[in-house]
Amino acid sequence: MVIVPVVGIVAILAWILFFAYSLLWLMSCGDMVSHQYINPATKEVMGTYMTYVWTDTEKYYMWASLFYFLWIVAFSLAATQYVLIVAVASWYFTQNSDKRGDFSIIKGYWWLWRYNLGSILFGSFLIACVWFIRIVFEYI
Repeated sequence: MVIVPVVGIVAILAWILFFAYSLLWLMSCGDMVSHQYINPATKEVMGTYMTYVWTDTEKYYMWASLFYFLWIVAFSLAATQYVLIVAVASWYFTQNSDKRGDFSIIKGYWWLWRYNLGSILFGSFLIACVWFIRIVFEYI
C-alpha cells in the first residue's frame, strides 16, 4: 500500500513535465513583437524587449490545455485514492485470514479500469471544473 501513492506521485510528476513542455511549445507559437523602452525625460531609447502576441485560437488552446492538465491530475488523485480504498476494504472485509490481502492492490486497479472508470472520470471532471473556475477567477 505504500507503493500506490508513490506510483500516483510519479504519474503526476511525469504529467507535469509533459504539460510544461507542451505549454512551452504552445506559448512559443505566438508572434514575437519588438518594443523599445524610451526614457520619458530625455526621449532616448534605453533598450528593447520582445513579447509574444497570441491569436484568440492560441489563447483558447492554452486555456484548454490547462483544463486538460487539471483533469488528468484530478483523475490520478482519484484513481490512487480508489485503489487504496479497494485494498483496505478487501483486506478488512475478507473473512478468511489466509486470503487476506492477496492481490488487493491489483484488484483495485482492475476494478478501477473495469467497473468504475466512468465514475472516476466524471468525478475528476467535476473537480477539474471547480479548480478551473477558481483559476479563472484568480486570473481575473
